[in-house]
Amino acid sequence: MTKECSKMQRSWIAFESNVNPKSIAIPISDPPRDIDGDILAYGLMASSRPPFTVYASFLDPQGDESDLNMLKGAGQLRYVDERYVFSTLEKLESPNSNGTKIDIRPSTCDLKGSGRFELPLDFQLVEQSFVGSFEINSRGEYIFKGKAPRTGRDAAESGDFELEQYIHLRLLNDGILMTPFHNMALMCPDTTAADVDAHTKAFRAMCAELVKP
Repeated sequence: MTKECSKMQRSWIAFESNVNPKSIAIPISDPPRDIDGDILAYGLMASSRPPFTVYASFLDPQGDESDLNMLKGAGQLRYVDERYVFSTLEKLESPNSNGTKIDIRPSTCDLKGSGRFELPLDFQLVEQSFVGSFEINSRGEYIFKGKAPRTGRDAAESGDFELEQYIHLRLLNDGILMTPFHNMALMCPDTTAADVDAHTKAFRAMCAELVKP
């Protein structure tokens, strides 16, 4: 499966099934695996070791076999309206039916999902599950590595906690609010060009102060 966006990798999905060329639907195993037998991650993943991050993925190589899937899917992989869709045919045709649906636009990395979530929390005698949806759109994210990450796991492991805290507080003093729990700059429909310029000016000034002798 080819994705044009740089943050997610091309993956070769292993499967055994007859394929109808008029209606291609590739069955996805549980867990999904590539042709080398390695596990593929999808939807929202939670790392089970420090720094205990949550990252998004769509049938990309899983960073660690111990990572937990928070939105278990089932069904087939299809290409519909310029998006890869992982779901059952029933869920695809009837979005309000039971089940999980996860899809991505490969040109932009916009990722959406809906279904029953299982958070990586242990309440002992109480079982928990939540029904809902998530959507991850294009964004600006500050990464502290020599090269851009290729997977969600790479992005999760490229943080610098002390530097991120400094950036958040420094920009907050200049009237710029970064995403509180990530190192992202998000925009809404009301964001203006002047707002973007103000962020760029404040960020450039902060970087100059960090590297000055």
